[in-house]
Order: sequence, then C-alpha cells, then structure tokens
Amino acid sequence: MSIVMSVDEKRWQAENDARTLAEAKVIVKDSERLNAAKVEAKRMADEKQKEVSAMRSVAGSKPGARPSVNAARSDTDPVSSPQSLSQLIASKKVI
Repeated sequence: MSIVMSVDEKRWQAENDARTLAEAKVIVKDSERLNAAKVEAKRMADEKQKEVSAMRSVAGSKPGARPSVNAARSDTDPVSSPQSLSQLIASKKVI
C-alpha cells in the first residue's frame, strides 16, 4: 500500500531529511557525541528488550517463538480472527 503525499509534504520531508543528514554528519565527526549516542542507543535497546520480554510473558511465549493462534477464536470476529487484513477486506468483513 502506497501513501500519497502532496508536493508540500514531499518538500517538507526532503528538507527534514536534509537537516537530519547534516546533523548526522556533525555527530559522526564529533567522537564524544558519537560515543555518547552509541552508549544511549545500547541503553535504549536494552530498555526495548525488557519491554519485549514483558510482552512475551503476557503473551505466554518464549523468546524466538512465534505466537500461536487460539483455536477457540471465532473466524467470524474480525478482531480475533487469524485471517489477514487483506482476507477480511476481500470477504467484506472489514471495510
């Protein structure tokens, strides 16, 4: 599915991307900032991993395991059905 953007949105995105790339070059050239960013990235990744572990615990799954679909769920309920969104749209259960 493609998102259609207006000319103004595309220009804003390009300007924002240009500023982001310019800032990244400044950070890469400054070893102190780069190292601090790497330390922070590790901290953020560790925090996300804790969130993933907590969510897996709630879901009752193990790391690396794919969640199973509950067989008791109704195929007619678009919220709990194992069908994909495209299947639901094709069957006109979801608009």
